[in-house]
Amino acid sequence: MPLGSVQQHKPVLGFTGSAKQESICARIRNFLKSFELNFADYTKAIVEIAQLKGTYSLVIDRTNWKFGRIEINLLVLAVVITSQFSIPLLWKALPKKGNSNTTERIDLLQSFVGIFGSNTIACLIADREFAGKHWIDYLIKNNIPFFIRIKANRLVEWDEAPEGIFQSP
Repeated sequence: MPLGSVQQHKPVLGFTGSAKQESICARIRNFLKSFELNFADYTKAIVEIAQLKGTYSLVIDRTNWKFGRIEINLLVLAVVITSQFSIPLLWKALPKKGNSNTTERIDLLQSFVGIFGSNTIACLIADREFAGKHWIDYLIKNNIPFFIRIKANRLVEWDEAPEGIFQSP
């Protein structure tokens, strides 16, 4: 049993004037057809609605699934609310199968920084597919604290790691 659908006929009831219902419906359809989601406004609204203040723990991850025959592959930046819940703030559709690259990750994070500033990032949490030298160099250079899960047998090397950047447990 369907719960509802998008219908232009219901919003028409809120319009006044002499235009016919079908004409108003056509105007609504044309508006929605050309409507683009403004990520900055969406992201600010989500942060406001969730009443988030101060600094944010962010998580970056990739998700992919099939919708019919369409492959969907998204790189997502979300704000952590609890250990079990986060809210997607920004995402980028990847026009390929597989992992994101450093440029795609930086672009997504820079979008967040452009909206809120880098000083609002308490930390960035990522899975092992996000462990790469250029990516981690970028995070260090931009003073973005990060936690990236890596395999126990993975060797991580840097030519010149800043003093105190790596700490023993």
